[in-house]
Amino acid sequence: MEVRGFIQGGELAFRPAVAALWRTWMHAHEGARILITEDKEERSNGQLRLYRAWLNNLCGQTGNDPDEIHEWLIEKCAPVIVSIIKGPKGSVEVEQKKRTSGGHRLSMDKLEMHEFLERCAQLTGYPLPTPEELDAMGYLPR
Repeated sequence: MEVRGFIQGGELAFRPAVAALWRTWMHAHEGARILITEDKEERSNGQLRLYRAWLNNLCGQTGNDPDEIHEWLIEKCAPVIVSIIKGPKGSVEVEQKKRTSGGHRLSMDKLEMHEFLERCAQLTGYPLPTPEELDAMGYLPR
C-alpha cells in the first residue's frame, strides 16, 4: 500500500480520507514494517525544453545526431540507480541510468535533472542557453 502524507508542524499528517484509510490499515497490520521516503518533485517540462533546445543547438553546431549525443550524455552524465534482482539462486545488483523522461522510477527528479544539465554543459564545453536565447529559439511557451 502506498500512502502519501506531508509534514505539518513537525508531525506526519494526511488528508482526512487518507488518514482514515491509514488508521484502518495500521490496525489490521500490527507489527508491520513501513518505509518512509521523501517524495521528490519530478523534473519540469521547462527543464526538458531547456535540455532539448541545448541539445539541438549543440548538434546544429557540431553536426552530430541528437539521438546519438543524447544516449552518450545519458551514459556519461545521468545519475545511477542500483536495482536488486532476486532469483532462486540469489540476488544480483544492476546499475541503471536514470532518464530525462519516461514517468517511472528511472525518471530524473527536478534536482537530478538540474545536475544532469550542468554536467552535460561542463562535459561538452557548450553552455546552457539563457532565457533570452530560449525565447529566440521558440522553446518558451507563449
